[in-house]
Amino acid sequence: MTNIGFVAAVARTALIVAPAVLSAHLVRIRLSSARGLPAGVIEAVLALSTVLVASELLGLVGGLRIGWLAALLSLLAVVAFLSTRADAAVAAPSGERPARREIWTAHSGGVTAHSGAVTAATVIWLAVAEWTLSTADSLGGGMWSFDVLWYHMPFAAEFAQTGSVTGIDFTQADPFVAYYPANSELFHALGIIAFRNDLLSPILNLGWMLLLLCSAWCVGRRWKVEWWTLAAGGLLLSLPVLSTTQPGEAFNDVVGLAALVAAIAMILAPDRGPLELIIAGLALGLAMGTKYTFVVPAIVLVVGVAFVSPSGERKRAGLLLVTGLAVTSAWWYVRALIHTGNPLGLRQTLGPVHLPGPSSPLADALRQTVFSEVRHTSLWWTRFEPGLAHAFGPLWPVVLLVVTAAIAVALARGEPLLRVVAFAALLASLSYFLFPTGAAGIQQQTTLFQVNLRYATPALALGLLLVPVVLAERGPRSHLVLAVGTVLVATSAQFERNVWPAQPTRHIVFLVATATALALGAALIRRPPKRGRRAVFAGLATAIALIGAGYVAQRHYVRQRYLVGQNSSTGIGEIYRWAQTVSHTRIAVYGTVEQYPLYGARDTNTVDYLGERSPNGGYGPVMGCGRWQALLRTGGYRYLVLAPGPTAVPLAWTQEDPDLTAVLHPSPGDWVFEIDMRHLPTRCTSA
Repeated sequence: MTNIGFVAAVARTALIVAPAVLSAHLVRIRLSSARGLPAGVIEAVLALSTVLVASELLGLVGGLRIGWLAALLSLLAVVAFLSTRADAAVAAPSGERPARREIWTAHSGGVTAHSGAVTAATVIWLAVAEWTLSTADSLGGGMWSFDVLWYHMPFAAEFAQTGSVTGIDFTQADPFVAYYPANSELFHALGIIAFRNDLLSPILNLGWMLLLLCSAWCVGRRWKVEWWTLAAGGLLLSLPVLSTTQPGEAFNDVVGLAALVAAIAMILAPDRGPLELIIAGLALGLAMGTKYTFVVPAIVLVVGVAFVSPSGERKRAGLLLVTGLAVTSAWWYVRALIHTGNPLGLRQTLGPVHLPGPSSPLADALRQTVFSEVRHTSLWWTRFEPGLAHAFGPLWPVVLLVVTAAIAVALARGEPLLRVVAFAALLASLSYFLFPTGAAGIQQQTTLFQVNLRYATPALALGLLLVPVVLAERGPRSHLVLAVGTVLVATSAQFERNVWPAQPTRHIVFLVATATALALGAALIRRPPKRGRRAVFAGLATAIALIGAGYVAQRHYVRQRYLVGQNSSTGIGEIYRWAQTVSHTRIAVYGTVEQYPLYGARDTNTVDYLGERSPNGGYGPVMGCGRWQALLRTGGYRYLVLAPGPTAVPLAWTQEDPDLTAVLHPSPGDWVFEIDMRHLPTRCTSA
């Protein structure tokens, strides 16, 4: 990308971000008196929700393009400006706006405040260092996680290419993941549309990390334990289950967690008003529209908050929460309902309820739950214990014991809203035990169970946030124990082998750089807010520095993307490198599901996984040589990629077709064929 091209990409991004942020700010100053970080969380959730809903509306008619999206968001900003111009001061408190210093003011004072600040700074330092290093690794060669190459980024690329959110993208000959909610993937699609490549995708989760930390700080306001809830959020992010999967990749667990914690911050806000309830609903919808694992806590929180509201306000509270929830999550479930007759997509049996839909052999094969497998005591020390240690660190029993105790205490002695949060944590943890694929493959390996412990992080997040709250009245001594325990858990987790990969010198550099950046940030925030020209110059300098760093990063990323890095097969790695030289062409793929690099250097290739559609929204393997040839001829493909995967590769059908010529054969199982359809389909002789 040239200098002008990069500046144009930044400008296109600004056309999306600026009007959404302006609209959120105008709405917030009219409807809420919040200031500081709470105001920032409100505006962030509102801006994200605005961009999401506007994108979905345009995507319904195939109009998800920069021009249309910028126009729609600008129109919303104008409407917000006109509606708030006359009475913007209604919600603003009298007197001067509080200085930024209040963010750092310790309300609880004394030793407790100081130890909380030190604890939060320590765990955030470790988490930020881990996350920035992993992000740098991805910017060095691309995103390599299996799920990211399987469906997260292919979904995003399809949204960006088609401008539509109505179709279903089958990324294998099985509908297993096709109907997943896709809020996170839609945000990645917007990055692809703005930059005309996926440069923003390895970076986006850093933004969700920041939202989670800011929201965690706000959770503690009611009990004046902001530092401690911030430390809890930092601890969550530093645990290997998240720090080895989320940063630098398009995994969506941190997206749902950030939205969930933001919702809790709004629900527990000491000065909660109608806007905070709407924002809570929008945040819960962002989570529920991102991943199924957030459905249970989202529904419990909506019902629980409405139930514990004063009798005269229950209907209004419930309506505000449900409206927000539906706005930011409903589309993906409606889309699945339209295609399959079932809002969850696949055919389901939930107790006495039978939902229609396509069958999924892969889903049927991976239905092992933790509840069904935990009865095998032989697996406790060979599979479960190692998986828990790898995911939560060597002190995992302490983490689970403390979180369980906090949930129990909050349920027994907490105020009504706190009991709702604790009940949501309890049901979220129980749903993890019953979640399909939670213990898939547990008989064969630890890794899959360890990675799928991500499904338990909604319950873990709520439980960790409850710990400092239930200790709020226990005095400095209990908080000192909490500080030591938090730092020990976070520090011990650093010894998990996947947290810090190779090159220890670089890790030390990242730790030092992160500590320096955090110290500078703290020093700047402690100063009185700059005004006038100084503030403008500081903002411009920061923006120029970020744009310069982004330009350097994108030059390296575009040159190295999927040309170097980790991959499971040297053969498929060679095919990935070939795909970066191909653009604006149609590619059929069969066998491997790790297909995202085939979209090319700038996501301009159209990639289809060959399969047979069924009337109920299903998708399955190609049945027969004749159908194989027909699909290749009707799809308008230029290339066919065959590589080993979960579906048997029909190599014989391909080799006997005279219109297919092998152009790349880097290993026995990996092939690239060029397609030139000049003949009628040949009669198949192979079985």
